[in-house]
Amino acid sequence: MTHAPWLCRLALCSLAGLFALGGCGSGESKPETAAGKSGLWSNSPPVCGQDEVREYYCDELLPRQNALPAPEPFEACPGSIESHVGVLEPKPSVALFDADYTAHTRRRMPPGHSCCYSWCAPLKIAAREDIPPGARCDADHTMHESWCVDEPESGTSEPMAQPFDRCPAAVTPPDGAVYSAPKAAPFDIAGTQMRRQVGFKECCYAWCSKAPPTAVKIAKPPQAAPLSDSPLANH
Repeated sequence: MTHAPWLCRLALCSLAGLFALGGCGSGESKPETAAGKSGLWSNSPPVCGQDEVREYYCDELLPRQNALPAPEPFEACPGSIESHVGVLEPKPSVALFDADYTAHTRRRMPPGHSCCYSWCAPLKIAAREDIPPGARCDADHTMHESWCVDEPESGTSEPMAQPFDRCPAAVTPPDGAVYSAPKAAPFDIAGTQMRRQVGFKECCYAWCSKAPPTAVKIAKPPQAAPLSDSPLANH
């Protein structure tokens, strides 16, 4: 897994790092001094670690005058924000400016005033043996659910076979992103192939959820008032 601020990749930097470095970006826009401050950049590396995915958050309604602006030519954007929204937990308290994703977003949505931020978030890897037995989605009160996530940049500890070896075989979807999150959702080859055919390098998962039955209330038709109560009864 749109409104004015939308989700994308995301990255974290401590406030102390922001004051020391005077603004943060991603890729080539990061100051060279960041390499010697690995502790400050632990949640915003150029490449996310194993079993981590990058989330993004973009906003067009940010203040244009900032004490700690983003690197040029994006100095109208804050170098970091605290109002970002993510899907995976834990979410860092501060999200750093992502120059690469900002440029990508502005090309897709001209004239482009978006400011984008990114961080690395842990993906919950599930054990294959915890995948529930295949349930029929056409059974009573069941429905098909799916969830797709960016392919982990550094791969996973529980990979699928090639060519999907960067995708975990099973994950635990986040509660807020689906109707009913199973303990272990299996990799969905067909769903993943469909997403990649349209340009999204994602890993998809699918399962059947059991929806709670809902009681159907039949409304009673309104009854006519007794004749004695009618204003016309005495005329």
